[in-house]
Amino acid sequence: MAKTTSKDFVLRFFCSEFACLLYSLWRLINYLVQVFFTDTYGDDRG
Repeated sequence: MAKTTSKDFVLRFFCSEFACLLYSLWRLINYLVQVFFTDTYGDDRG
């Protein structure tokens, strides 16, 4: 995660939560694309 030199708690909290939100959205979109195009998710080695 990127560093911030701000001492403002609100800004640091916002940056942290925004990064978590972006990561969660990336994972959700990745999951939806895989399910939509392959009808499975992950490795099928069973």
